[in-house]
Amino acid sequence: MPVEYSDQDAAVLNGAHKLMDQLLSNPATKHVVEAAIKKIHPTVTTEVDRAAPIINAVRHVNQKVDQTVNWLKAREIDHNLKGKFDSLQRDYGYTDEGIEEIKRLMVAEKIPSPDAAAALFDRRNPPKAQEPSLFSPTDWGFGRVPEDEDAKLLWKNEDAWAEKQAKKVLQEISKGTYNERD
Repeated sequence: MPVEYSDQDAAVLNGAHKLMDQLLSNPATKHVVEAAIKKIHPTVTTEVDRAAPIINAVRHVNQKVDQTVNWLKAREIDHNLKGKFDSLQRDYGYTDEGIEEIKRLMVAEKIPSPDAAAALFDRRNPPKAQEPSLFSPTDWGFGRVPEDEDAKLLWKNEDAWAEKQAKKVLQEISKGTYNERD
């Protein structure tokens, strides 16, 4: 049995159809209207539903690109810092331990420049005066008692030493073994 509509009903239906077409064809309102329809009819597939896989794929690619860019930036920063630390070792003679101390100082004080951190490190740790070597004497030998028995006697009693040396020379002369060059 066919349904009959009055002209007024037909005009209302045509107006509603025209309004829906306008709302769904306008980019400013389409998203809102589809979301409202989805709330009433959850099984309806909207443009957002159709675009979701593509949007997720693009987000994944963007995430990979961001990770790659960040990795490249970090690698460049590491390369530049390594060059600066190598320069500190080569040009200023810092040891590996000294470089590690400078790195700790950079982190603790939030110093971005190895050169600035090295300057602060040097200021906080001035070089110590070089201590005398244990292998060479620290004096000129004055007042030091020698280990030789004859020299010890000379330091203790010059006259006794002179008498001893004179006796020695006289004995050598009497034996004929005296040599003036000695």
